[in-house]
Amino acid sequence: MNENIFRNLIEFAVDGILIGSHEGYITEANSSFCSMLGRKKEDLIGKHISLSKLIFTPESIEKTPFRFDLLEKGETITSKREILRPDGSTLMVEMRTKMMPDGSYQSIFRDITERTKQESQLQKYAEDLSKLNSDKDLFISILAHDLSNHFNSIIGLLDLLKEHFRKFTTEETEEQIRNIHKSANTAFSLLQDLLIWVRTQSGFIHFEPANFNVDSICDEVINNLKYYAQGKNISLQCQIPADLMVKADIQMLKTILRNLISNAIKFTPSEGKIRVIAEKKENETLITVSDNGIGIDPAMQNQLFKDFKTYSTNGTKGEKGTGLGLLICKMYVEKHDGKIWVESTPGKGSNFKFTLPNHQ
Repeated sequence: MNENIFRNLIEFAVDGILIGSHEGYITEANSSFCSMLGRKKEDLIGKHISLSKLIFTPESIEKTPFRFDLLEKGETITSKREILRPDGSTLMVEMRTKMMPDGSYQSIFRDITERTKQESQLQKYAEDLSKLNSDKDLFISILAHDLSNHFNSIIGLLDLLKEHFRKFTTEETEEQIRNIHKSANTAFSLLQDLLIWVRTQSGFIHFEPANFNVDSICDEVINNLKYYAQGKNISLQCQIPADLMVKADIQMLKTILRNLISNAIKFTPSEGKIRVIAEKKENETLITVSDNGIGIDPAMQNQLFKDFKTYSTNGTKGEKGTGLGLLICKMYVEKHDGKIWVESTPGKGSNFKFTLPNHQ
């Protein structure tokens, strides 16, 4: 009677139960375990638990070997293992094994596949959150440093202009005003990047793709940057067919072009040339911002779209930046399921390329 009760408890248990001899051979398996494993009981009885490929993946056994020595000392061994089903799928289980008074082993298996997935997802969320916090702290420190430099420059130049206004010649006054204008524009550009970055990270950026002509957007962006380019006597050209259309978010495309063209101006010397070119492919449109500037070192090219750094390369007139603009470009291009990359030769210039969907 007691034996029947014992067998019923084992058979109807929700968790999988496996019983093995002192030598490790399987003598009993309940329905829950057979269902969990996807095999019949007769396929398991008589097989050795550590040698049988019917139950555990080889990696699971290699990673966590069976410790019969500890079981014989009376310890209860709890381990996570991966069991293999006939269709090739796997389950992650928590296995609790203990040596019974008669020398046999009893193992209880609980399916923790979903729990493991959730734990992995939570771990990923924690890692992502940690990176976001790290990025935020780094970005704020970089931005605060750069903004402080620009505002200190503006204040210093204004103080100088205020003190010597009546002594300066017209040319000297104009030079001071140009310097103030340059610092103010750079500070404003940093603030724009900051606002875009914050909105993007907060999920407040609206994605509203529409069909439109690229050349009109290119002309608008170039017109807004022409004074910056004129300061270095750089030629800006939009070489895009008037009938070339894409399906994209207009504001995002403006931001992408503004950042790429601004970067090109920064790293192109006086008398240089910058062109924006577009070419329609089979399923997408390739847009290129090309310059004949100082180019980019191959080692640096691999890092451009990965992260902003605590350092940045100075432009041809000492211009500085955080590298955040390129990250924003990458996020916006990928929002369109496009790709962005750079092709560059030091001393010969750079071609920043990205793809957008064709109009529909």
